[in-house]
Amino acid sequence: MEDEIGSGSDGGKGPWEALPREGPYPESLEERTVSRLRAEGRFGPRRSALSVWAAAAALAAAFGAGWIAARRGTAPDDRTARFVLLLYEGRDFDGGPPGNRVGEYRHWAAALRRSGVAVSGEKLAPEIRALPPASLPAGEERLAGFFIVGARDIGSAEAIARECPHLRHGGWIVVRPVVGT
Repeated sequence: MEDEIGSGSDGGKGPWEALPREGPYPESLEERTVSRLRAEGRFGPRRSALSVWAAAAALAAAFGAGWIAARRGTAPDDRTARFVLLLYEGRDFDGGPPGNRVGEYRHWAAALRRSGVAVSGEKLAPEIRALPPASLPAGEERLAGFFIVGARDIGSAEAIARECPHLRHGGWIVVRPVVGT
């Protein structure tokens, strides 16, 4: 044991050689000391710097992938523009019972989301307040709701609008690009 401790890499003696030796230690002393240090969590297998960096890189990659996946699920990417689909109703509009109509529109929007199209929308209440007050034609037409969709171009947005249930009920849809501000 003294040979192992006493010789350095250059074959010389280290400063520990000057320490007093107290005699032979029990062979089990080292084993008991290491076991106790491990039990207290003070001693364990040494991890290489490479494995620590690999774990940190894997954690960063997992975080980045989750962040990207969350962003893609809620917003269109940079190649996608936004368009508003304005839903108008006239005298001939027949949407059936309102509860059925809302469910039909929800189903259509959910199918768009499943296909990767960013979509949101709202139904508008029939009450209208014009500022400044204006005389609006009674019962001629009314803006009933809107959807905002992500599409490559206005032609793609128009194709999405053609599938909207609103057209089957006698309504019409105006497609307009949304300009970012």
